Amino acid sequence: MLQQFRAKGWQPLFYYDAPRLRGQEQFDYALADSEYSFQLDGEIDLSPHNWQRINWIASPTWRFYADNVVAKIEFDRSPTWEDPKQPGTALLSVKFQSMESYLRSEIEEKDRANWRAFWPAKAKWYR
Repeated sequence: MLQQFRAKGWQPLFYYDAPRLRGQEQFDYALADSEYSFQLDGEIDLSPHNWQRINWIASPTWRFYADNVVAKIEFDRSPTWEDPKQPGTALLSVKFQSMESYLRSEIEEKDRANWRAFWPAKAKWYR
């Protein structure tokens, strides 16, 4: 599914303060940094070896953008996933929102009605 998003022209969307790493470098960084939210760019092949290395406390997330739309893809699984005696549950969610809504959500709630006036200062702070 991630490859299909990329093939259709969706581009990875990085957090403002995230390092601009790609593929395996980004994956390795996410593994090493416990504070990192495990946001991936969709370029790495999630081989069984890499899949088993994922920190499931920080569920893997992919964010893409295209045509002023943001897509957030999350995958989560139950703690019983690896226990063959227990049922394992996986949840895949895909959420879409407009880029405007995404940017507006970065502004404090009390200022969101006039979010465009506050965005330049917020963007500068992120940089």
